[in-house]
This record gives sequence, structure tokens and C-alpha cells, in this order.
Amino acid sequence: QLDGKMWHSLFLSFDLPQGVSRRAHEKLWAVPRDVLAHIRAATGMEAYCKRSDHPHPSSALTNAGRSSKILALLRDLPLDERSVVFTGTREGVLHLQAILDYDGVGCRALFVGQDSKASERAVAEWERDDFASEEVRPAT
Repeated sequence: QLDGKMWHSLFLSFDLPQGVSRRAHEKLWAVPRDVLAHIRAATGMEAYCKRSDHPHPSSALTNAGRSSKILALLRDLPLDERSVVFTGTREGVLHLQAILDYDGVGCRALFVGQDSKASERAVAEWERDDFASEEVRPAT
């Protein structure tokens, strides 16, 4: 395991990305500016962004926020039939829902702690097939 000083030295050895803002963040004042610059470069997004935010369309990072598992799921999902995807966390469900919505893949989500009206609406829409006709863009 690396000690803190060694980790810090290794981090400082990485060149800062070109053309990425090094400004501080008003809510993340304890996070060094260089760390924020690396986060912005790696994700194409701001630190402390909303769950529903996505990289800017002009970003070269079209797969930001997409793990290898999510990319495989997007390749494997049959777009002409219904599928059910299970995940163990509420955050995982909401993250996947945001990605599918962004790609135009119709989906509904159920998770622990969800408002009962939202759960009922999701099930009713699933049963009625209200989202099967939504525009579907191929996943990247």
C-alpha cells in the first residue's frame, strides 16, 4: 500500500490536461484544483454535477459515465423487445436509467425507496407498452 506522500508525488507526476479549467469549486473547496482539472478531463463534466447531467455533445468523451459493463449491456440489449435489468443499488438503477434515457432507449425503473405513485406509474406504463414506440438511437 502506498503512503500518502508517495501517492501525492505520483499524482503530481501526471501532466495536467490541456484546455481544461483549473478553477476551484465553491462547494468542493478542499479538493485541489489539479484534481478537479483531472476529473473534468476524464469525464467531460463538472465535479459535483447533477445525476441527470451528461457530457457536452461536443465532448470527445461519448462514453463518459459508461463502465465496460454498461457498454456491454447497451450492445446486448435487444431494442425490438422488452428486457429486464437488475442491479443491487438504487444509484445503479438511476445511473442506468439516465444513460438509457439519454440514448433514447425506452425504460422504466423500480427501486427501493421509490415514491409509490412513481412505482405504480412505471408498472402501468410497462404493462401498457407506452414506451415501445419511443425513438431509439443506437448506443455508442
